[in-house]
Amino acid sequence: MSLIRHAQSLAMATLPAGAGVPDWAEGELSHDLDPSEPGLLSLLGTVPGGVGISLLPYTAFDRGWLLVQRADADRVQTLWEQPGFTITTPEDQP
Repeated sequence: MSLIRHAQSLAMATLPAGAGVPDWAEGELSHDLDPSEPGLLSLLGTVPGGVGISLLPYTAFDRGWLLVQRADADRVQTLWEQPGFTITTPEDQP
């Protein structure tokens, strides 16, 4: 399985119904998660959670993120690579 690591900081906001999209929120900032992969969230969260690292899942429609504190990102990547996940960056994508 391949995951994409995004290094940018993210902002989350709740907007009132009918509000327009703020200028700062324009653009695509997420990647596809395969909904046919049952247990994926549990699999990705088990090892980091076991060593005290929290993950925050965030999904919208068919897009999803697993948010990790910047200080833990390299360690989480290493933990995910050990069982065979491939981690790439957006720059690595065709």
